[in-house]
Amino acid sequence: MNITLDKAIANFQEHCKHFATSYMKDNHELPMIVVFLAQNEKNEFVIIVAPELGRLHTQEDKPLFVQAVKEAIKVVKPVALAMLTEAWIIKRKVDDPNLDADLSKRPSEHADRQEVVLVQVETYKNSFIAMYDIIHTTNGEIELELDEDISNNDIDKKNTDGIFSNLLKENYDNFYKSIEENLNKFQN
Repeated sequence: MNITLDKAIANFQEHCKHFATSYMKDNHELPMIVVFLAQNEKNEFVIIVAPELGRLHTQEDKPLFVQAVKEAIKVVKPVALAMLTEAWIIKRKVDDPNLDADLSKRPSEHADRQEVVLVQVETYKNSFIAMYDIIHTTNGEIELELDEDISNNDIDKKNTDGIFSNLLKENYDNFYKSIEENLNKFQN
């Protein structure tokens, strides 16, 4: 069965959200997990989980983690990349004077921190984030609530920067360059 790229990416996003939320509820933690959507030699879409990459993700060595992911991208040549993790964040409204504004502290050290599950997916043309607030219940269970204000379907990658943004860009720039070169060869 051959499905379209857009359908494969939509399915990948849903699988990643389901996996992240299920893992968190079952294990009460979610380590960084890197997941790729690629095509095999039969052009079928396959999901590749790379748990070893996630082990490189530390607060102190994020550049090493990003470099390892970029190297994996060169080998796997994915059409989409996902990072699933539990994280501390600070949700702030720009005009809130009561919020601790010390940005020199890590989010985990802020009094106003919130624990969340993040599902970040990057594709060849856009990015997607789903954020779930982690709610610890009185009976020791975990509930997850989708943050509708943060979660979205498409982020314009041109207006996005940051250490975990546009990791597929180099892969796709090279991919399109090779297609263009091949087209030029056939035209000459």
